[in-house]
Amino acid sequence: MRNFIEKLFIVAFTGWVSFFPEPVQIKYQAVIKLIILLLFFFLWFRANKSMVSRKNLPLLVFLFCLSGGVISAKDKLLAMETYSGIALPLFSLCLISAVIFSSEERFILAAKTICIFSMIVALWGIADLLLGKNILYERLIYNQYYDRYLACAYFRRPLSTQFNPAPLGTYLLACIPFGLFLAQQRKSFLRILGILSPGINITVLILTFSRAAFAGLIAAVLFFLWFKRKKLAALFIAGIFVLTVTISSFVGPGRGFDRFGVKGMIFGQDYTSPLSNYRMERVRMVSAMLKDYPLFGIGLNHIRTRFFDYFPEKREVGYEWRIADNMYLTLLAETGIFGFTGFLIFILYLFREGIRSLHKLNQGVRKEMLMVGLSALLGLLVNMSGYELFYWHIPFYLFCLLCGLVISSIDNTKTA
Repeated sequence: MRNFIEKLFIVAFTGWVSFFPEPVQIKYQAVIKLIILLLFFFLWFRANKSMVSRKNLPLLVFLFCLSGGVISAKDKLLAMETYSGIALPLFSLCLISAVIFSSEERFILAAKTICIFSMIVALWGIADLLLGKNILYERLIYNQYYDRYLACAYFRRPLSTQFNPAPLGTYLLACIPFGLFLAQQRKSFLRILGILSPGINITVLILTFSRAAFAGLIAAVLFFLWFKRKKLAALFIAGIFVLTVTISSFVGPGRGFDRFGVKGMIFGQDYTSPLSNYRMERVRMVSAMLKDYPLFGIGLNHIRTRFFDYFPEKREVGYEWRIADNMYLTLLAETGIFGFTGFLIFILYLFREGIRSLHKLNQGVRKEMLMVGLSALLGLLVNMSGYELFYWHIPFYLFCLLCGLVISSIDNTKTA
């Protein structure tokens, strides 16, 4: 019974995050949280070992520190709702996936499911580009980004089932390492799936023209290859990255690939370039917020609420742009030094213990699982510099599952 429920969860949850866009996620978020909680308690009572142990202490520290984001909030209800919306899935999904991925069989099922579903999502994105339309957003779901990125865009950026190019890039980025794992399997079906899925997913990820996702892709693939001891392959990929940036630097503005050039990736005046006026303005605003609320921040989900208290110019800014546009800046501003330190403790623990475990483990599925989890998680951490990943349901769910995968592998290594 337990094995069936865990396998059902893998397929159902992968389908949920693959095919149901953000507005649907928002509409049914209470139902999903209830299902997650019920599964958590079911596994808690049925698991052979304790789901909550000292090895989960860094996660609990992060969640405790994150709660400081309620203390200075002007809108306490908003901050508390935001905290519960982050803490409950992070705690439950981390521990659920830690239990589920303790089985190599279930991990392989998850890898197959993720690769098949992600290929469908990626092919849907290719159809977006070829047709210039997406039936989901023309007939079923309102999408405020539709005209900007697809229907009336000068150059198109796919949306597929992920509502926006940046979350689409994030979704594909998280799925790619699972394909790299399958590409090494002996069974021909798994090997073919492991070759096709990353190839298609990488192509569409690049066509989202999401610079943060592109940088995350490079980080994830280099990490995976380096710890596979394929250093020549890693150097080759690094060379491809440098060549891509170099060639893209000579592409004319407004054609997409110019976003991957030196100006687009670093200091161009496009509003999303890392050192653009737009980005540096947000850095200065966050610095001012930290100066006023250094310990606990201004409150979770309060950058929009307090935006004009710190915006340096007297002009209107649309609701969409009243953000830090960077998850690290958002955590600093909204939870202060206390919350951000908790986040660092959790992430550094995962990578310290994960890398130690990689050096201890012999070659096998368990080591491959850990490399998949760490490389995909590293990709998301790089990608978090481009937008508020925790405030988008699907990218955040993927983050939680990957943290659980890493915890699972660390647990098994230490208790073996």
